[in-house]
Amino acid sequence: MGCWNHTCAVSNLPIMAYEPVVVLLLKSSAGYDGSSFCDSTAYYSPMPLYFTGNYNDYGGVEDCEGVALDTLINVIRDNLYEMTQGDNQYHDIPAQKHSFDVDQLFELDHEGRLFLEHMPRYGDNREMVALSHIVIRKEVFDGLINGMEFTSWRDCGTYGFKELKAELPTLMEDMQKIVDEEDNMMRSIMQMSSELGDTKIASFLGYRNEYEINAPIKIMELLFQLYEAKDPNFEAMVDNALGVYLMHRFMEETRRSWCIPSGRGSQNNETKFHELISEITIKSAHAINTRWEDEDE
Repeated sequence: MGCWNHTCAVSNLPIMAYEPVVVLLLKSSAGYDGSSFCDSTAYYSPMPLYFTGNYNDYGGVEDCEGVALDTLINVIRDNLYEMTQGDNQYHDIPAQKHSFDVDQLFELDHEGRLFLEHMPRYGDNREMVALSHIVIRKEVFDGLINGMEFTSWRDCGTYGFKELKAELPTLMEDMQKIVDEEDNMMRSIMQMSSELGDTKIASFLGYRNEYEINAPIKIMELLFQLYEAKDPNFEAMVDNALGVYLMHRFMEETRRSWCIPSGRGSQNNETKFHELISEITIKSAHAINTRWEDEDE
């Protein structure tokens, strides 16, 4: 297929060679057969952490880095559904835990041989779960994470990255109580339900009732382990997880589904129709938001 421009999974804008991107990993959902479209996870569910890099012009990403990179690679390696070399020596490449790394992630994904082992549960008896990656233009991701604000129905408060991060000291206090009191009951509750304390940051990062996102990484349990070990990357990992949570919230609020965007193989870099639909969307959104004003006057 040669070199081609990738597609930003949020803006659908083209991504050219060596442009900076955010990489999110998507797992195929149990509802992939189309049984439910209530949530953004109808097709795929995101892993709760991300990493960054530069698009390599061939569908993969190079110069990968980020506080969560090693964690993601290690979790995938531990849960990788192994495959031996297939009949086609060029495309049916082996998937082996002992040799898995970030380069293998993109190679296996490209060949459609990247899967996670799956523990069957009610309504989902799959033996393996397909794993793939999407890329988001770095400035698009950063702009959304820093610009998003939403209202919580629980207390009508307005929250964004800044407000959630401000609750981190309280979350750390809740974690410290478990450490100090050796509260095994609270520790067990956290491990089973991802609940830890009453803060919004704990509730949101726990992805309550979001099994698909919280497996195989239970993000609150991971963060607690980093805190308990006094890991210097603890706060940076919280920031990383908040980024994915806010992106997930964006997908929910804008009625979008996590999915693999089209355009693979295309070298088109035109944006005029992206600009057109953006203008139309703004006008239509304005009409929706002001639909009652004429009647009130």
